[in-house]
Amino acid sequence: MHTRHDINILLLSLINSESNNSTYCLIAQKILKEIDNLHDVSIQELADICHVSTATISRFCRALNLDSFYELKYMIHDYRRNPVDKFNINGLDAAKLSLDDFIDLSAKNILSLKKSINIETIDAISNEIIRNDNVIFMVVLQSGNAALNLQYSLTSLGIVTQVLTNPLCQLEILNSVDKNTFVLVFSKSGTLINQLYNQSPFLRDNRPKIGLITQNKFYKRESYIDYLVNLQIQNNISTEELPFNLVSNLITLRCYCILNNLQL
Repeated sequence: MHTRHDINILLLSLINSESNNSTYCLIAQKILKEIDNLHDVSIQELADICHVSTATISRFCRALNLDSFYELKYMIHDYRRNPVDKFNINGLDAAKLSLDDFIDLSAKNILSLKKSINIETIDAISNEIIRNDNVIFMVVLQSGNAALNLQYSLTSLGIVTQVLTNPLCQLEILNSVDKNTFVLVFSKSGTLINQLYNQSPFLRDNRPKIGLITQNKFYKRESYIDYLVNLQIQNNISTEELPFNLVSNLITLRCYCILNNLQL
């Protein structure tokens, strides 16, 4: 068993890549809606709930890049909804948080980025984006908007990139690309690239250069990470993707300056 992602990330990635009336999409939606009642579900019970055959459930698991139904069952059993962590803002009661409090707290967190962003690392990442013909941004859903924003902004500079949110596609790409590819990973916890690496170590001589942008101040840099941007910011509803989007905009700006020999 080699579980790699939270079940909600896997299922939402599949939902976003399927048509809304596909069998797999309907199964994923059903699991997410009923997950609190499925902790000990059997393959036959899940098939009955989703009005499909057990064979379809098995194929669904393979579509999620899982070894078997038992891995899916393990992930369902292990998952717990815990909104408290997301909505617990510095110990404050979210229901009593005023608009001014919320904005002031957001501004404070954003200003703290000045202490953790290294412009030399940002420039190194920007140079990799400029000089590589194949540039791929790998994300999980929480950081997807920042990557899409960067992808869109770079087109104004004539730089075309790819954004991958599907774990199976991410793994396949890492297995196939070479040193002429630059991979930039957006991951709040930093674990996305670790999980992919554990499945398929890319220690080959022609491996791609890899950059990681994370918000986990406790992240331990691995040897296969060439560029690390650790924002070291408190992660809750008051900041959400603001730090990632700020870094995306900064990378775009630095790419523009480098291409035009400008000083920021």
